[in-house]
Amino acid sequence: TLLSMMRAAVADENSPFTEAQIVDELKQYLWAGTETTALTLSWAFYLLTQHPDVADRIRREADETYGDRVPTWEDIHGLTYTRAVIQETMRLYPPIWSFMRQATAEDEIGGHKVKPGDKMVMCAYIVHHHPKYWTDPENFDPDRFLPENATKRAKYSYLPFGAGKRSCIGGALSLVENTLALTQLLRRFRPEYVGDKPAGI
Repeated sequence: TLLSMMRAAVADENSPFTEAQIVDELKQYLWAGTETTALTLSWAFYLLTQHPDVADRIRREADETYGDRVPTWEDIHGLTYTRAVIQETMRLYPPIWSFMRQATAEDEIGGHKVKPGDKMVMCAYIVHHHPKYWTDPENFDPDRFLPENATKRAKYSYLPFGAGKRSCIGGALSLVENTLALTQLLRRFRPEYVGDKPAGI
């Protein structure tokens, strides 16, 4: 599909992109969509080894949603809890933990003057672990991402895909991909953490 999109864009005389630019964009898209997915699933498995009851709940939800057949993207609507597990995983361990923006106007943040053109680093990890925005922020709690709790979050307190008009183009795809992959993998495997220390230490 990506290859056919690239060919169509190159063939379009009105395309503002050169072939080299299109190839660069597609390479970035593919890289961003594989490494971040692998990171998210790795951390999800680690968290589930610490919370086997959550893993069991994911398996039950998959059984109720699509049974023995191969899941499709439409099944995402029935995998509410599994999606919440993925979202909570990305809160605790955002695959892209910081990103850069360029100031377009003067401002002041915490007593520091910002000038147009200044580079600003935003750290999603810090925001995701800040007690001002999250109750018990170090605790793994997928329930905080269930639909009934979604409206309780402060705006821009959750940034795994960035925010605003520069947010990640693959954010929605990532949620679907990670959610379906987690249900399928948990049906075949029971993860076990074999380290002698908590992950990351």
